[in-house]
Amino acid sequence: MRAHGATNFPDPSPGGGFQQHYIPGIGLTLNGVLIDSHSPAVRAAAKTCDYGRGGSAPPPLSESQKQALVQFSQCMREHGVPNYPDPRFPAGYGIGIPHVPGLNRNAPAVQRAAATCNRS
Repeated sequence: MRAHGATNFPDPSPGGGFQQHYIPGIGLTLNGVLIDSHSPAVRAAAKTCDYGRGGSAPPPLSESQKQALVQFSQCMREHGVPNYPDPRFPAGYGIGIPHVPGLNRNAPAVQRAAATCNRS
């Protein structure tokens, strides 16, 4: 991934694989490193390296987890990010947050809304 443009992509854990966390409104962390999975460089590297395919599927989300993620999206819209998308729950994938052109997840207003909504 790094050789193909994802310059801050971390090494896998000693046992192999990555500890992944999606932080709504912020992004994806792999082994504690924030990855902008929507950046053209990361998307191109992932496609070239076939990253994200294979391995075991993530555990399914519970209905309460899905509901909490939808509520987070609603909260973001209520707190000044009108184009924040609802999550999708594709079979066998876990969670998908659609990319919204023009939504800057690093903008101060988006960060403030995320901080507020993460406390809710």
